[in-house]
Order: sequence, then structure tokens, then C-alpha cells
Amino acid sequence: YFDTPGVYTVSLSATDGSTTDVETKSQVITVLASGTGLPFYEGFEAYTSLDSSNKWFIYDANDNRPFSLVSNVGYTGQQCVKLNNYAETVDTYDELISSTIDLSSLASTDIATLSFRYSYKKKSTSNSESLKIIATYDCGENWVTRKTISGTTLSSLATSSQWTPSTTADWTT
Repeated sequence: YFDTPGVYTVSLSATDGSTTDVETKSQVITVLASGTGLPFYEGFEAYTSLDSSNKWFIYDANDNRPFSLVSNVGYTGQQCVKLNNYAETVDTYDELISSTIDLSSLASTDIATLSFRYSYKKKSTSNSESLKIIATYDCGENWVTRKTISGTTLSSLATSSQWTPSTTADWTT
């Protein structure tokens, strides 16, 4: 029973009475902080790191360069979340997953809107990267892509070196 936010290792023990076999899996259960009500705003200003916030979960499929909290960069504040993907290779992906956002206060006729700002430049004009917004309505059993931003819609600008936004003009809503 996991009722405290965190990432957990689990073990399964099976026995036939004389032989016991134990299988242990690391970091297979993630419990996020309880749901956040509406309106929900996130500026990342209150955090010193993402891994200890318990409101955000980072999944780095290739164990190389995960999302991270960056200071002295942001549209309106002093912090943002950055994915340093400049050295990534083909077919890699990373995830930044929020804790539950409780929409139960909305009537069935209400409309919920998600907006966010992002800043991005391609490493090469031929890059084909995507930013996907995926949502679940049943605690992770099923996921639905709600928005995909890719190609020149994500950005038509390229840079020959690692890049960090420096003005509000570098951000898109």
C-alpha cells in the first residue's frame, strides 16, 4: 500500500513450500502528490528541484538528459523546466508528468483550457521533433494525445550550439 508520494521498488515472492523465488523491480510504482484543484497555475518558482517536489514526475527513457529545473530563465518568473535535447539521437523521448489535476468542480457543460509557454530551436533545419500533450482520465490506464506540436510549428529556427531563451520574444504560448 503506497500512500506517500514517491517512487517505489516492489518485490514478489512465490513459493511452493520448499523453494522460494523472489522477483524485485526497481522504480515501478510512482505515487504523485494529491490532486490540485482549479484554477491550476505552475511557474516552478517554489521548487529547488523537480525530483523532490512530488508534484512532477520525470521519465527519461534513455537515462541520459532528463527534464530539469533551470534558474534565471523564464517567461515571467526566474525558473522554468528545460529538456536539454541538443545531443539527443533519433527516436528518443522524455516525459514530464504532472500530479493529478482535479477537474471534478467543472460542470459537464464547462470547457477546460490548458495553455503553456514553450521555447525551442532546432539543432538542424531538418530535425523533426515533437512536443505532445497527453492526458488521462482514469489514473493512467488510458492516455489520449490532446495536442501535438511538431516541425516548423514547433519552431523553424535552428541553432548551431546549445541554446537557452533570453527574452520573452523567445517564448510561444
